[in-house]
Amino acid sequence: MKNKVYAFGKFYDPAKVQVAIRALLMAGIPRAQIRVLSPSPHNDRSNVNSKEQKHFAFIGLFAGFLFGLIGATILFIIPSMIFDYAYKYELAAVGTVFSVLAGASAAQLISLGSSRRRSGDHLIGPNEHGVMVTIHEGQEEQLNRAKDEFDRLDYANA
Repeated sequence: MKNKVYAFGKFYDPAKVQVAIRALLMAGIPRAQIRVLSPSPHNDRSNVNSKEQKHFAFIGLFAGFLFGLIGATILFIIPSMIFDYAYKYELAAVGTVFSVLAGASAAQLISLGSSRRRSGDHLIGPNEHGVMVTIHEGQEEQLNRAKDEFDRLDYANA
């Protein structure tokens, strides 16, 4: 069963968000499939995907250490084995530590950005409200009904 996530709308007026939710519910889409994105820093959207963000951060940290170690091997450890120069072991050790830390930091930023994109927070601006809905196979008709219902309710409230 394939799920699709649709951005039902972006609104500057929070009242339109309620109209959109009402239209989706009237069309028969369950509340569990509807997600509201709000610009307020005090709502729970920062914690919605905290488990997913921790998962991405752990994977990113592991990948960063791995790529940092590979980079340190290529840049510092192999040349210290081939060439003879002063402080070669110290340089290899310091270079390895910095490469691993740089790789881990970059991977953390990339992975957290990826989890933010998956959560949909990047879709709305600082003063916009958004409504996203997850549609399962066979619910496209309900989504179309919800769009028509939203237009009808929005026209009635105007």
